[in-house]
Amino acid sequence: MDRDKTVSIGQAIARLNRLVRADADAMFRLCNARVECNEDVALDETARTCTWAEPGKRTIGLIGVLNAIFGEPEREHGPIGALFTKACPNGHTPEDAHGNWPEDKDGDTTCGCCGEKCVYDGLHSFAFNPGKPSLSSIPWSEVEDISDGGE
Repeated sequence: MDRDKTVSIGQAIARLNRLVRADADAMFRLCNARVECNEDVALDETARTCTWAEPGKRTIGLIGVLNAIFGEPEREHGPIGALFTKACPNGHTPEDAHGNWPEDKDGDTTCGCCGEKCVYDGLHSFAFNPGKPSLSSIPWSEVEDISDGGE
């Protein structure tokens, strides 16, 4: 095994997307798994941790670790992001609302039928993050498709 082998961000994303295609549910659950981390990890210049998963605690998950590997200290947000699918908690679909699922500036989607905030219900794919806090706030049509990049 070549210890000096390098993997580009595009190759990593393509490999992750291959796993999503093989078992999207497992990858969705893995991406949503968070563990509490100490201050050393939370203050690492490339690791991406979050407090929203558990208020008052710093946590890290798979995407935070990947961005610690591929991240650059000068980037506020890591280069690897995930595109999640969303659903109305009451079971409405975009078709029920005639496509009326407005997004606010933070990427939060509201059901056009009942007004409830939609929740993530699956993982569509991984993608290159051009520097946004969340890929959720970017229309999928604007996300660079590198699902097979570099392989």
